[in-house]
Amino acid sequence: MSTIKTVCKEIRPEELGFTSMHEHLLCDFTEMMKLSIEPEIRARIDYIPESMLKLNLGNLYALRTGMGTFSKDCASLYDMDYMVGELKAFAAMGGKAIVDASPIAAKAQKNVRGLQELSEKSGVHVVTCTGLYTAATQPEEYKAMPEEELVAFFKKQMEEGLDGTGVKPGFMKCAINTPGDCMGVDASEIKAVRACARVAAETGCSIHIHNGYPMGMEECVPVAQMVLDLGVKPDKLLMLHMDSLILRPHTDMEYISDFAAVKTVNIDLMLRLLDMGVNVGFDSWDMLVGGFPTNTDRLKALAELLRRGYGNKIVMGHDAYDKSRSVAYGYTGFTGFIRNALPVLRQLGYEKEIGMLTTENPARILAF
Repeated sequence: MSTIKTVCKEIRPEELGFTSMHEHLLCDFTEMMKLSIEPEIRARIDYIPESMLKLNLGNLYALRTGMGTFSKDCASLYDMDYMVGELKAFAAMGGKAIVDASPIAAKAQKNVRGLQELSEKSGVHVVTCTGLYTAATQPEEYKAMPEEELVAFFKKQMEEGLDGTGVKPGFMKCAINTPGDCMGVDASEIKAVRACARVAAETGCSIHIHNGYPMGMEECVPVAQMVLDLGVKPDKLLMLHMDSLILRPHTDMEYISDFAAVKTVNIDLMLRLLDMGVNVGFDSWDMLVGGFPTNTDRLKALAELLRRGYGNKIVMGHDAYDKSRSVAYGYTGFTGFIRNALPVLRQLGYEKEIGMLTTENPARILAF
């Protein structure tokens, strides 16, 4: 019988309940994220006064619109009381499970052992992962590994637990984010995707792929097909951040520089992926970073996909990883789509589909 591997124990799919499918718990991404941005922007980060990165009322707007990524004050790595409070706020609104999408093999800090304590104290199921993130953030020891060694490494973590903790991953996580020569993607990212896909195909677990701009139709669709060709079942592939790629023009500068340009929502990429049978993530709700779609944009796209009958292939989340977006500091944390998206979907008559997005689809994807 298939089970879902939480950080505390294996559970039956029907025990999972209402789930947010993409969050980051007890982590510190500050150094990793500096490596993820363009060199010219990275050079400016070091000149930001420490006072502007402090988590206080005067800085909240700047932190929520992007600066929180680089603030040590906003990191939750060892702040158990804070994170327990955030999960309890999620539980108070009906939440039962959270998927922690922080790959262990990245230039980031992740409190793996703390995830068990967090789950026990909050009463919320936590499912975590192994894998590799974007090219710039991959530690050299992993980037240098041949594909076969990466496969062996990930298999060992799936079987024995993450870095000697005994905490077993419940899925594979990887990324396409950097332009390159392999299907338009950096070779190290493709190698990581292939390795994760091979382990997912062998174990039956799901593989969740971060898709970041400028990735689009020409990159995402071939990569998804590659994963399927490696033996992953379509219903075990989750393409993340599809709701972040719906705006046309893609960037504010494209819109500003062309007076004739009109902002609109485009779901062609999601339709191609959904018609392949794979799952897509609406997992950036309440994101305030410039250039991202608004919740209204996301709802427009989601409502159309539900109208067309794709509710059985979509999941929800926030990709929340810093304190500035938390309930404790006056924002929505892991409760954003519960507060701001589900009431609208109910008004539109999609009560049944809400159950698919938040409960049925997560259980199906995570069970193996």
